[in-house]
Amino acid sequence: MHHPRGHDGPGAPVQAGSLRAGGGPGDALRRQHLQHAGERYRLLRAPAGRVLPPVSPDQVWGAVRAMLAEAPKPAQRPEEQADELLDLLRSLCALETGKPTTKAQGAEWARRHLEPRWHPVVDAALAIRRGGPAAGWDEGMARSAAELDRLLRERYAIAAQPPS
Repeated sequence: MHHPRGHDGPGAPVQAGSLRAGGGPGDALRRQHLQHAGERYRLLRAPAGRVLPPVSPDQVWGAVRAMLAEAPKPAQRPEEQADELLDLLRSLCALETGKPTTKAQGAEWARRHLEPRWHPVVDAALAIRRGGPAAGWDEGMARSAAELDRLLRERYAIAAQPPS
């Protein structure tokens, strides 16, 4: 199954058939996502489970904690802004479950956990992710996405702390 935007954008785990080296906090989540995706992804002509090591829930939670401690990446284009928001939502869903999640699952998680006033920006981000037009993503939508990002990072930074 081919992703509508491919796997060659910023932060993409696969470029030209190989895993991008990075060492950032998102790498564990990327490995987890590739593991979860299984046969949909092939790397060096082998199933992801044979190429990449399994990722434990503790590794997922550690990666989410590290991501929450970072400032969001600067995003100028609507596609980048939508992608950043969906990355955060996917991470927060993974924080709750300890399992790999997709951006669509992160959006579903957001609709279940966030106040209805945030649903339009989540829906717009998901529509852009699925290849829809970015025409509805105006300055107001970009401000809403930035505000939601700030709110969620503050709210979940405490929840993401390791147990003492």
